[in-house]
Amino acid sequence: MRYVAPSGTPDPFNESVGYVGRNLAAGTQGSRIPPRAVEHPQREIVNVIKEVLTPSESDTTQLLKAIRALISAQASSYAVLAHTEPAGTNAGNAPAANTWFTRKTNAIIADPKGIVTLSSDQFTLQAGRYLFQAYVLGEAVQRHMARLYNVSDAVVVDYSTTANANDAGSADLVNSYAIIFTEINIASTKTFRIEQRVDQVGFSGQTYGLGLSNTFGAPNRYTLITIQKVG
Repeated sequence: MRYVAPSGTPDPFNESVGYVGRNLAAGTQGSRIPPRAVEHPQREIVNVIKEVLTPSESDTTQLLKAIRALISAQASSYAVLAHTEPAGTNAGNAPAANTWFTRKTNAIIADPKGIVTLSSDQFTLQAGRYLFQAYVLGEAVQRHMARLYNVSDAVVVDYSTTANANDAGSADLVNSYAIIFTEINIASTKTFRIEQRVDQVGFSGQTYGLGLSNTFGAPNRYTLITIQKVG
């Protein structure tokens, strides 16, 4: 919607030309109001209201209600995914060193608006713009990285930070997270997965190169993903 200047203005959209009220005593006729100056704001307001409500003549608070509802809906459009295992279960090792492999993603922790579906370690999003963040664990795998892979289009979306989890040649293990922080902007439904690459599959003879279980009886979360829909 554009500003509509008073009738008779050479440039009908000149924002520097304001409206003048009628003042007969001062000899001021007042500005003539073009129809679209009244019609366009009404249509703009009604279009916002229709996103949430049915326009009503008796309710003069509908615009406020619609704006609040739209803000609330946007704020709650998020999802949290994870690779989770029960207490006492390690994450296992990479299938091989120095090659990209699919990182397990097997749980939706939160998704109040249903923006994501998950199947076979892959997650699917509808058209839109998303902020994406993932924490991908490595344990005694030396250098490691993760990446977000667009399965539908067979392209890499973005890479993580470079991480290092040096085993120091002993059982005194070190772990670290490779962190992805990026934007997803898609015009149609797409499927994605997390991939990881490691220098070595893990500490010799062990099965926790992708994460060592806690000993507290709590569930393990070896990969954590957050997705926020912003458009």
